[in-house]
Amino acid sequence: MKHEWGHTQQERILGTPLYIIRVVIPSLYGYFNTPYDEYYSQPWEYSADILGGVNRKGYAYSISAEEALEYTY
Repeated sequence: MKHEWGHTQQERILGTPLYIIRVVIPSLYGYFNTPYDEYYSQPWEYSADILGGVNRKGYAYSISAEEALEYTY
């Protein structure tokens, strides 16, 4: 639930058209083409975790928070 709240914050920040281009499309592509254990390391997914206050204990992200937010926005 918190992760999805993070996505609503992404849309609020970016606006709907840019959100679709920068988050929705890459997220759908990643969903079908990324191994599950790497899915939340994608910048748009990791930044949703950050914005939603998600703490995935024991989960090693492959990028830093700064890179995720910089890439998404």
